[in-house]
Amino acid sequence: CIVNDITTKKRLEIQLDQERARLHFLLKSTTDVFFQYDFESKIMRISTESFDRENFLYEFPNCPQTLVEKNLILQDDAERFQHALERLKGGENAVSLDIRARLRPEDDFSWYSVRCLEYIEIYTNKRRILGSMKNIDQIVHQRERLRKEAMLDPLLEIFNVKTGRRLLEKVLLSE
Repeated sequence: CIVNDITTKKRLEIQLDQERARLHFLLKSTTDVFFQYDFESKIMRISTESFDRENFLYEFPNCPQTLVEKNLILQDDAERFQHALERLKGGENAVSLDIRARLRPEDDFSWYSVRCLEYIEIYTNKRRILGSMKNIDQIVHQRERLRKEAMLDPLLEIFNVKTGRRLLEKVLLSE
């Protein structure tokens, strides 16, 4: 009969579960989409709703072009996203950009704030990208509405003096 003390093992398992729960809460409250990108294979693994279910990943080879083909991101934004990936590959540690995307083809396009960080995996020493996307569609539309309101006279609904001068200067400088 052999008796093993597993107290330390159980304590570590409990701590790991607590850390997972904290990470789960943090990611769920700050992120709509979480993704990983591999420079070598150009594979993107996207996790949506994974904060409620374990290992709920989508794999997209040849990204970001595959996202365009599946109609999840617009071509212009895919080019901007590719440029951001190239900046990371060129040595930048983090990049941010806003893009129009959707999580499912049947959804409408929305604005997302994308944040990407480069890291090196511990055991393989491979360079990878970790990223998150947060839906900012309401913020973008509100900002646009406020910008338009700031340009117009509220009574006459024509350009105000400041906007009129700026537009006139722009026309005069272009000629």
